[in-house]
Amino acid sequence: MAKWTRGGRITDPRIVIDFILAGDVVFNGHKPQNAGWLQNWSISQIKMETSRGRFFIALPSHLNLNPEASK
Repeated sequence: MAKWTRGGRITDPRIVIDFILAGDVVFNGHKPQNAGWLQNWSISQIKMETSRGRFFIALPSHLNLNPEASK
């Protein structure tokens, strides 16, 4: 079972940077990426990927936020 579930799209690059600074995981496309991997990205690259709609919030998969979907 996966550790992370893809949540909502992040539309502001500052939020992505906040997640990186906090050491949190975010999805880049379909893959969860940790802060260690993302800290090597330039700010302009983060801005570009955010404007393309490539970043999503990563939610721990043990949280069942939509119980109807698991029926």
